[in-house]
Order: sequence, then C-alpha cells, then structure tokens
Amino acid sequence: IKLSGNNTLVFNDIRQFGRCRVIKDAENLVGKDPLEIRFNDFKGLVSSKKGIVKSLLLNQNVVAGIGNIYADEILWKAGIHPLHRVNTLNKSELSKLYQAMRYVLDKAIRMEGSSMQHYQKPDGESGGYFEVRKVYGRAGEKCSRDKAIIRRIVVGQRSTYFCPKHQK
Repeated sequence: IKLSGNNTLVFNDIRQFGRCRVIKDAENLVGKDPLEIRFNDFKGLVSSKKGIVKSLLLNQNVVAGIGNIYADEILWKAGIHPLHRVNTLNKSELSKLYQAMRYVLDKAIRMEGSSMQHYQKPDGESGGYFEVRKVYGRAGEKCSRDKAIIRRIVVGQRSTYFCPKHQK
C-alpha cells in the first residue's frame, strides 16, 4: 500500500509468520514484474547474472513473485534444467524461459493460484493451478511430455522437481 512521503506498507507472510512494516523507496527492493517486463529488458537483466537458473527465478530482487512451485513449472515448460548456469543461456533458451514464465504465471492467475496445504483464496475456495501442475511435487511419476520419471533434487534448500529427459 502506497503511503505518503514515498513510504510503502508491505505485508509479508512467508509460511504464516507474517509481518507489516513501512519501507522507504520499496521500488528498489523488489525486482521487475514478470508479466510486465519486455523480452529485451528480461534478457539484459538475466544475462548479466551468475549462478543457476532456479535460484535466479526465486530471487525477488530480479523478478518479483515467482515462488518455488512456479519456478519448477516454468523450467519444465521451457525445457531448462534447474541447475543450468544463467550466464550460459543462449538467446533461444532465454526466449523459451521468458515465454514459459509468462505462460505459467498467466495460467496460474487465471486458475486463481496454487492451493496446497493451507493456502485458500479470500473466499475460502482453493485455487486450481496445483491440480494441473506438470512437475512440482510429482517425483517418481511419469513426465506428461516424454514419459521419463520426474526427479527431485534440492536447490538452495528448496525441493526442486524436473524431467531428466527434456530438461537437460
């Protein structure tokens, strides 16, 4: 919530430990909106980074609002391995990543989020995306794209799911 004096009221509720605080110049603390950024801006932002692509997608200072479920779904759709080094992504891979990011997030919004465990929409109903996810939480199941067995690894202390066949 924008307040007077260039202040912003922010509510942060990670795993039910929410807190409110007032932050000056909050725009400098949060990355770009993944549904508003243009491809050339995304390419410039991402290609200058180091590290692995899964961690980049989760970094709220780079792109805002991508959580663990959506990061795995984006990488599955793009066909990119979660441990792929960001600075080695070619233009085609960056384009696939960008398009997958927009597709997955748009679909998740249209399906009103991913309900698992405790999350519910304000009206008490569940969001529908979790039911149609392709890879997250599906270790040991067959990939719907190529029938390979989905694997689980840990990246940055987060469960990470991928298809070893098409996400090389």
